[in-house]
Amino acid sequence: MSVTVIYAGQKHRHSMVIKLKWIWFFLVTFALITGLLGHRLYKSYTATLMQYKVASLTDNKAIESEQISQLKRQSDQQLVLLATKVGELQAQVNRLNALGGRLAQEADLGNGEFDFDAPLPVGGPVTSELVMNVDLRTLTQQIDEVANELRNNEEQMYLLESVLLSHHISDNSYIYGLPVAGGQAWVTSLFGVRKDPFTGKASYHKGVDIAGRSGLDITATGAGIVSWAGHRKGYGKLVEINHGDGYVTRYAHAKSVTVAEGDVVKRGDKVAVMGSTGRSTGPHVHYEVIKDGQQVNPRRYIYRKAS
Repeated sequence: MSVTVIYAGQKHRHSMVIKLKWIWFFLVTFALITGLLGHRLYKSYTATLMQYKVASLTDNKAIESEQISQLKRQSDQQLVLLATKVGELQAQVNRLNALGGRLAQEADLGNGEFDFDAPLPVGGPVTSELVMNVDLRTLTQQIDEVANELRNNEEQMYLLESVLLSHHISDNSYIYGLPVAGGQAWVTSLFGVRKDPFTGKASYHKGVDIAGRSGLDITATGAGIVSWAGHRKGYGKLVEINHGDGYVTRYAHAKSVTVAEGDVVKRGDKVAVMGSTGRSTGPHVHYEVIKDGQQVNPRRYIYRKAS
């Protein structure tokens, strides 16, 4: 069997006879080529699809990794918050221990019943009940409750201290004068609204800045008991004295402190050395007078006469 192909042009006429077996050869060849092309296209499509899936999985992993990192950052922030609260509680406990030790000494309680340096006697039977899951909000709330209880106990201890040491009727607890030795100091910033020395914006200054040479003695302006002696954020090295009757004075930015929490001081006693620690631009003492928990203008106490 054969097929005749005739081509007719304007000037020429051709004819060609193709046997049927050649047609089968061409069909098979065409089928093979089509199959190879189809297979290659399928492999290309499969590879592209795989790359898309890999890219999608990579994007999902990146999103999950970012979410995990964000959760870790939030956890770290919460841990820092808890650590700060625990530090504040420890500071309150130290102040109470110092004050309690002073009161026990003044009241001549030497039988060991009020030994504030000894560990608390505690105990209990062995139990298999373990708390494995702790809600962070509940834990924070419990810490706040303990802090409030400590503050209440601290106020009661100060009241007892005021009664025992007679700070509320003592002439020495009367606050007046500059918190520096001698006349080698001068006021550089008053109480009230001022231009912040760091930000340049208006801010409220809750004390009086008194400048002098570095190393100048900082002295108590009235008798009282030291309730803070150490570093505090913003204040640098700080001494805080409780004078009873709701009065507290603060002496900040010291180069060093020369008293400890629980020490009883009288007016004129050296409590610190002038410096420039904390948020400070130069040697000075930031002096605050606090009445019933609120800062008041120290100017009236600096320049008033002795009782």
